[in-house]
Amino acid sequence: MGDQSAATTLKRLADLFNVTIDELLAKNNPAPSFVEKDHELMEKVKQLQELGPDDRNLVFRSIETFATQKRMARMLAGHFAEA
Repeated sequence: MGDQSAATTLKRLADLFNVTIDELLAKNNPAPSFVEKDHELMEKVKQLQELGPDDRNLVFRSIETFATQKRMARMLAGHFAEA
């Protein structure tokens, strides 16, 4: 069960940062530029690690909901711009 939870967390973090799991775990790759620029975001990620699985999943679902709404708004804006 712990391995599945860890795998799910890795997948969600990779999706959040728009990278693959391999890129997320790679130690030889340079850190993405947002790591250097957005210290507040990285602090929030550290805080996520301290949460229990249920709370972490709630945060991930919330992020996914906002991201989906943003993508839908962009798709609709593009659709209506073409009409």
